[in-house]
Amino acid sequence: MRAGFVTRHLRRGSQFLVIGLVGFVVDAVLYNALVFWGGEGPLFEYPLVAKAISLLTSLAVSYVGNKLWTYRDRPAPLSTAEVGRFIAANAVAVVLHMGCLWFSRTILGLDDIASDNLWGTVIGQAVATAFRYVVYTKWVFVARPEPLHPDPPHDGASLE
Repeated sequence: MRAGFVTRHLRRGSQFLVIGLVGFVVDAVLYNALVFWGGEGPLFEYPLVAKAISLLTSLAVSYVGNKLWTYRDRPAPLSTAEVGRFIAANAVAVVLHMGCLWFSRTILGLDDIASDNLWGTVIGQAVATAFRYVVYTKWVFVARPEPLHPDPPHDGASLE
């Protein structure tokens, strides 16, 4: 394995985790402000609406952060295809995350608070984050191949 490959993925992975942490904070702060600000926030009676707003906002922050920082070496204009791939990747990541809690509850029969937090939060987040990193790197923020031999300037003169 080349040192450059490992270094590039360590740097990119670190940036990816920082952006994920920022997204997590945006989600948590916005949700709690909408639901619990001043005791009962404006969406106290509608926690699922509040969660949808906070989650969509955090995903927008994550998209922009990853596009501009984590994958800045892969410049591409904003496209509906890229945004669509980002949304699809996150939909699968949510299923994986929730699937870990489902596995713990349904298959293992664990229903205590420690198990829910271990499987639903720690393991679920780890699985979803690993999935996101691989899929963002390979599919969402696609590397554009550079030409092997750029065409030399042509001045019209013949080499014969």
